[in-house]
Amino acid sequence: WPTDQAPVALHNATELPTGPLWERLRPDARTYALALTLLALKGEGEEDLLDALSRRMLPSAIAERLPDSVRDLLQRLALHRRPLPRSLLDGVAGLGTTTINTGLRLGLWHETPAGLVTEASWCSYWQDILPGGEQQRLHRELAELFAQEARPKDPESGRAGLAMLEAHRHFLAAGELSQARAFARDRKSTRLNS
Repeated sequence: WPTDQAPVALHNATELPTGPLWERLRPDARTYALALTLLALKGEGEEDLLDALSRRMLPSAIAERLPDSVRDLLQRLALHRRPLPRSLLDGVAGLGTTTINTGLRLGLWHETPAGLVTEASWCSYWQDILPGGEQQRLHRELAELFAQEARPKDPESGRAGLAMLEAHRHFLAAGELSQARAFARDRKSTRLNS
């Protein structure tokens, strides 16, 4: 971005000038992006909201204003820390197209060929703020999504390698060691193609 002008104008029913915001936050593009997200979410009577917030408080202010389904998906993406295949989210209640598109529009995550992924700063934020039990619950839910795709007891599934690995990893993070063992690769059955 050129340093003499704001990189984008924000549209949220009306065009909002972003130049003054860019002047305050440059050259920190990540903080600027967070501030734009907060501007898109702010409600009536919150015109001076950004003035009262420090850069460290921006993620909390955004998280508080997110719809529940968007916050839930952001938390899952943050704990997963890798692209999450969009196909895994199809059957999850409340995480449909509207939720996904809202997060994309707000810049909370982006889509890659491998799936939806969020910024490392969101990963750190949720890891720091979510209680351990809540993190374990979310890891368990992620593990179950991957377990459905991997189906380790189904001989026709081909033991879907990546899904097996992710189910194992998330069951471990959830403290479900017996479940994690079910998705551990058996050295005898694993062959390398030469």
